[in-house]
Amino acid sequence: MSESPGTGRVPELDGVRGLAILMIVVYHYGFGSIGNDAGRFTALLGGGLSLFWSGVDLFFVLSGFLIGGILIDHRRSGNYFRTFYTRRICRIVPIYYLWMILFLVLAEATLALKRDYLGWHGTLFFPLPDFPQWGYFLFMQNLPMAKGDTFCSPWICATWSLCIEEQFYLLMPLMVWLVSPRKLPAVLVILICLVPVFRLDLYRYHPGWFMYMLLPCRADGLLLGVLCAYLVRNRRCLGHITGRRWRYVLFSILLAGMAGLTIFSAEQHDWFGTLSSREMITFGYTWIDLFYASFLLIVLTSGEGLFARFMRNPGLRHFGKISYCIYLIHLAVLFLVHTVIRNGLAPLVAFVVVWLLAVLSWFLIEKPIVSLGHWLTYGDSSRTTNPEGVRGN
Repeated sequence: MSESPGTGRVPELDGVRGLAILMIVVYHYGFGSIGNDAGRFTALLGGGLSLFWSGVDLFFVLSGFLIGGILIDHRRSGNYFRTFYTRRICRIVPIYYLWMILFLVLAEATLALKRDYLGWHGTLFFPLPDFPQWGYFLFMQNLPMAKGDTFCSPWICATWSLCIEEQFYLLMPLMVWLVSPRKLPAVLVILICLVPVFRLDLYRYHPGWFMYMLLPCRADGLLLGVLCAYLVRNRRCLGHITGRRWRYVLFSILLAGMAGLTIFSAEQHDWFGTLSSREMITFGYTWIDLFYASFLLIVLTSGEGLFARFMRNPGLRHFGKISYCIYLIHLAVLFLVHTVIRNGLAPLVAFVVVWLLAVLSWFLIEKPIVSLGHWLTYGDSSRTTNPEGVRGN
């Protein structure tokens, strides 16, 4: 794997992150759910992109890989927990809290003034019913979202996946610390296999958003990422992966399944029906996560292969670095732009605005605070992995 000199960053992983965020933005900005009144070519294009919502799953696999790698590398560090949680707080919390505070302030202001500016309060600012405001700051809003079968307002609807990741970050360090490296892959495989079983059992009693928004139902992608992190850090496993044709055979099989899921998703007239369907509950989500895990392994082990070179594309890497802010704000900005520009240019204008805000956020807020968090180091630790492994960012 190539690394940027002096930064420890793996360029290919920034590219994977960029690919994930672009998939999500393309889908949400209208290309993945085109109506029946569209032209034949446009409808065909939209149908081909109907699975781009799964960019969230690519984020899950990548997050599991990066976080799992960090935890495995520093498992024996004396300040293992303190350093990990401090760095996660510096990376996630600042702009998220700013976004939540702005949301709550504007929501209260519109209520106090008893005005509904351009329909903003009725659509953009309405909070979750019977949910305390402090719950937003503890990453708990995915629970009432799942219970109410709603994404809530455009301002915060994307945060359900952040809740899943933060809950995962809370639990995974303890698991890696308690389970020996030798037993870790077996534990991960067992848990990955149990996730669709739990999902199907829950489906029998609570069909709806529960299977899409709760950590126990979506943990297979995150755990697969951790398993990938273990595999590329184990010399024997890495030898069985690097340069072997079976990687591409497996990828091709999974790709064929993704094509089938794309057709299935395109044929559904109800997006909710797709995500909560029995097909997705039983095998769909896990199949998608397996596909992205195989893709990630190919990128990590192909050296100068086509996938790795493509993920080193400067454009993808750029969007990867600013992906967090883009994900957090892109739906709210699209809604606000639509209230002003009511034509087909709205998604393009919204994308430019989101990009500019994300760039400013990265250089003025995120990057300085992340650098501050890295002043606290893990210190000396007996590494449990081979020195040729891939480091997390």
